[in-house]
Amino acid sequence: MKSFKITMLSWALLAALSCSSKPETLLQVERLLGDTPEELIARLGEPKQNRAEIEGDFGFLSWPDIEGTQVLVVVKGGKGVYVSYRFVGMETFDRDAALAIIGVEEPDMEPKPVAGSRALRWQPFGDYERMTINPDTRLISVGSHPIQKGSGAGGGAE
Repeated sequence: MKSFKITMLSWALLAALSCSSKPETLLQVERLLGDTPEELIARLGEPKQNRAEIEGDFGFLSWPDIEGTQVLVVVKGGKGVYVSYRFVGMETFDRDAALAIIGVEEPDMEPKPVAGSRALRWQPFGDYERMTINPDTRLISVGSHPIQKGSGAGGGAE
């Protein structure tokens, strides 16, 4: 009987944990950043553009329409380090819906405005260098910006 109670308790705990975790999405940031190009292609299909990484420069893969979203993943060091999402399927940008699609929540800390636009930047952003949201272009980007000096794996957004 004791074994039965422990088993029932284990199932109840497992059920509670599974209900509280956020659902995984195809475009989830943590499923794209850190993946190899081969893993990205396996998950998202053949990209429209696929520029291989060469020594001293970054590569990238892009998909024009995955569930109404344009996706660009920059590859550096053999792994995705920066992902940019343009929500072309949204007539009016819905920040909460866009964040849900990529599996992240808006941080509690105050964002910094990006000069000359309505874009907002959180830096750092959790495990990543930064996240930028631009409602005018319907763009969210997360990770290490590939062009800026000192950018490494796992950074922020444009």
